[in-house]
Amino acid sequence: MLRSAPALLVCLAAATAACGDGAGGTGGSSSTGAGDGLGGTGQGGSGGDPAATTAAVASVVVSSAASSSTGVAPILCNSSYSTVIPSDECDLLQQDCAPGRHCTWKSAGGGKFTTTCEERGGLKNLGAECAIDAECEAGLFCIFGVCTPVCCPQTDEPCAGGNCNLNLSLDTNDVIRVCTYSKQCTPLTAEACPEDTGCHFEEPQVATCIPGSGEDVPEGGTCVALNDCANMQQCSPEEDVCRFICLLEQNSQPPGFGGCLQGQTCRTSDAIGLDGLGICAD
Repeated sequence: MLRSAPALLVCLAAATAACGDGAGGTGGSSSTGAGDGLGGTGQGGSGGDPAATTAAVASVVVSSAASSSTGVAPILCNSSYSTVIPSDECDLLQQDCAPGRHCTWKSAGGGKFTTTCEERGGLKNLGAECAIDAECEAGLFCIFGVCTPVCCPQTDEPCAGGNCNLNLSLDTNDVIRVCTYSKQCTPLTAEACPEDTGCHFEEPQVATCIPGSGEDVPEGGTCVALNDCANMQQCSPEEDVCRFICLLEQNSQPPGFGGCLQGQTCRTSDAIGLDGLGICAD
């Protein structure tokens, strides 16, 4: 899982078991299908205050699909993608507002959210770099600096090459699933990622550059999200602590480049599926 820095609570659903999808009613329980324990504040989408604080995530539940009024066939999704209760206006996945408008969220009172259609004149398309939601086309939200849609984790639609594995927390009760377009990185290499991001295994065979959560958990410290840990460290699913990614074969490299801290050994892990790599353990 992954959590956002002081901008929006997120979790890479595929990263840890704690980030599993929770199907259920529209309310949401606290275990996230979304959330590998996130925390912090983050930039929400256009429906909310970009500086709003997002606390914990809730389990994602199936949001009923609205029929499309735009002539585009609805996306068929049998898995959870939002705990936001769709209004009669629109559905976040289907994006069935009139042309020039897009479906976003608004407060429904009582700590819950619902959907509404709003004007949107942005020109940046899916996967384009962005700074704010308004720069993106209708139906897209600026998440981690990229225009991205709400998506179906079962099919990855409509990510178009991205992965539907990021849970965005609106508050303690509601969460939506969105696509990620993270830059892949080569573990255990210098300057593998841009500044302020770390190289972590988002999926067992895919390492990507991910912004830190702001938790700054030290090596050996308890973590919830994989980006709680420093660069080249992983939130070990076996121990729930930050450990260095390492080379399974004996080597004299320093931690972060293949070796482990004194007294530790490199062991295989469910979080890493590349041959020759593992996670340091006591």
